[in-house]
Amino acid sequence: MAARVVVSSLVLLLAMAALALINSTAPEPGSAASAATPAAPVALDVEEAGRTFAAASNALGMNLLREMRKGAKGNIVFSPLSVQLALGMTLNGADGETARQMQGAMALGAMPLGGANVSARSLIDSLAQADESVELSLADSIWLERGLALKPGFATACNDYFNAEVAQTNLTSRFALKQMDDWVKAKTNGRIKSIIDPPVDDATLLILLNAVYFKAAWDKPFDKEDTRDDEFSLANGDVIHVKMMREHAGWEYQDNETFQAVRMAYGDEKRLGMCVFLPREGVSIDGLMDEIAKREWGEWIDEFYWMEGVVGLPRFKTEFGVKLNDPLKSLGMRDAFLPDKARFTKMLTAPGPLCIGLVMHKAFIEVNEAGTEAAAVTAVHGWATAAPGEEPKTFSLIARRPFLYAITDAETGAILFLGVVEKPEE
Repeated sequence: MAARVVVSSLVLLLAMAALALINSTAPEPGSAASAATPAAPVALDVEEAGRTFAAASNALGMNLLREMRKGAKGNIVFSPLSVQLALGMTLNGADGETARQMQGAMALGAMPLGGANVSARSLIDSLAQADESVELSLADSIWLERGLALKPGFATACNDYFNAEVAQTNLTSRFALKQMDDWVKAKTNGRIKSIIDPPVDDATLLILLNAVYFKAAWDKPFDKEDTRDDEFSLANGDVIHVKMMREHAGWEYQDNETFQAVRMAYGDEKRLGMCVFLPREGVSIDGLMDEIAKREWGEWIDEFYWMEGVVGLPRFKTEFGVKLNDPLKSLGMRDAFLPDKARFTKMLTAPGPLCIGLVMHKAFIEVNEAGTEAAAVTAVHGWATAAPGEEPKTFSLIARRPFLYAITDAETGAILFLGVVEKPEE
């Protein structure tokens, strides 16, 4: 399938110069609820703008990887670009110190918001033309609580620069969860089944989603007949047996005292590829990351040169999910999560202040002799905060006495299991 950036458009914008309320019926993805005047263009070199946004996304990714590894040393896979694009949409609704902290965490520095938007769009457009033999898609969407409306500037920016679909629905309903799950599955070829874990908090007013899907064949496929059993040493010294793929060919290669590295290209154009950095004996992954952090990612890429050799790579498959609230706070993006400090005044016509309640990321990758398939989804939940002197709407149900339960089929209404708990027992 041709490389493309999927711009599935369900656009909930504001009609002309006036703010139009959306019909109370939830629109299906793909419909246009209203139109907005296009944002004024920002004068930037398009090609350079895309590289600038990519560099910022890469920096965010490296910083996030460091933060993730503080919590666990297991397999990790995620999409820095997915996180950056989801936060990029969110940034258009931020103001004041909240916006400045977000720009810092996203490694955008003092870049004006208009420049960041143009840079994001330039990168999206560039990736759409990467390689016709590679399947590559990016998609964004905004899910809005029924009865609310996006502010004109925010709606226009998300549409013009991120190609965001917009749907209005009851976010806490089972139907809305199914809609979002269906969107996620469609945009990731079924590799990620959902990103929103029920129940959705009552205070959630909107959810911004980004999905990335990638599938490509190696430029030099590994011959399955050369795949053999091999040993793999774990960080703790234990040794396990793996299926090791092997290929002797000419590769893009580099090495130094800290690592060896190879770049394995995909598709016909060879524009897309996987870089594998192997630490030298005695060098940890954290030590390797320290070395890579000394220079910008683009500088390392420029160091590759052609050399003939054998590449051995174990087949692997990883699924990973992570809540990004704490990593992003550690990178300086603090106020966005604080109800009394967050400023998202440019986002929507909410009845009160707004803050980010949750940033969730899920990813998948499978690497074998033929190539690579990978998918990722990022969700940013916007929560309403109580106005001064008000208490958030809530309830309490504590089952401290006998209760009845039923497991039912939502489609048919059939009760599959029915029971009473008189004395809870493990």
